[in-house]
Amino acid sequence: MNNLIKTKGIVIKSVNVGDYDKIITILSPQYGKMDILAKGVRSLKNKNSPATSLFSFGNYIIKNKGQMYLLSSCEVTESFYALSEDIFTLSYASYFVALIKSATVHEKEEHDLFNLLLYSLHALKAHPENRKTIKFVFEIRLIYHLGELPDFNTCSKCGKGGILYLSKDGNNVYCNTCKDTYSIYLSRPVLYAIKLSLCDIKRAFSFAVEDTIYENLKVISENYIKNCIGWPQKSLDFIYEIEKINK
Repeated sequence: MNNLIKTKGIVIKSVNVGDYDKIITILSPQYGKMDILAKGVRSLKNKNSPATSLFSFGNYIIKNKGQMYLLSSCEVTESFYALSEDIFTLSYASYFVALIKSATVHEKEEHDLFNLLLYSLHALKAHPENRKTIKFVFEIRLIYHLGELPDFNTCSKCGKGGILYLSKDGNNVYCNTCKDTYSIYLSRPVLYAIKLSLCDIKRAFSFAVEDTIYENLKVISENYIKNCIGWPQKSLDFIYEIEKINK
């Protein structure tokens, strides 16, 4: 890398250090995760402060000091601070960044996951009432990016379409003839929701599902998350607890 780096980024972690500093982690499309020391940003008059808040999307100029990145300057492109002011949107946004932190590495291009997180935060900010469907779309697209989803159009054994079932481990899709005792039935609404989630990202967040359908989708997507990435238990438990409040 050059000594001076210019990149877009989304703040996925922010930790206070000392009296006035922070260490922030941003997700950059070009460089993946980057841990950056931001000196003086907790001062009230510091112009870089807004772009170092959790969920902030901005442009960053960073000095590469070998073993450390130092923030030179930054400006907010879009603030998602409002997500932190509502307990429901905060819980879902926190879950998204927890998964992103687990699924990404440092200094590796992450254009697709950067766009996924950005569109997810946009959708959550614009349509908080649709947060459950947004969560499902985020999970499915993340798992697809990691190469863990089967083809939901045809049977993995015989290649036939029609009525389909998901194997217990989630690695295969079977038709009515090839399914086994443990296969999970994929209803038409469930299959349709999965396919919509994997369409162009600008359209993927434009639909909503009923709670009964979401419960079926949640079992599928959370099972993939658990097996492929690891269980962000605290973030998910937070969602479960606040959704109990809403019932």
